[in-house]
Amino acid sequence: MPRVLLFIGMDVVGTSISLALANEESGVHRIGYDADPDKTRTARKLGAFDQLVSNPIKTAREAEIVFL
Repeated sequence: MPRVLLFIGMDVVGTSISLALANEESGVHRIGYDADPDKTRTARKLGAFDQLVSNPIKTAREAEIVFL
């Protein structure tokens, strides 16, 4: 089962870390959340995350690691 990582805030730092993990780490499921719809659209276009969520509360409970 992959490790679930949640990124709250998909700014340059969070998105860059997620992209780096995609290139290096195959055993992770990267989930992203941001209140800013523009950042969400950018992350989607870049393919920076495996999943995007609109409410991170439930996901945070299930995530192994949460990046703020």
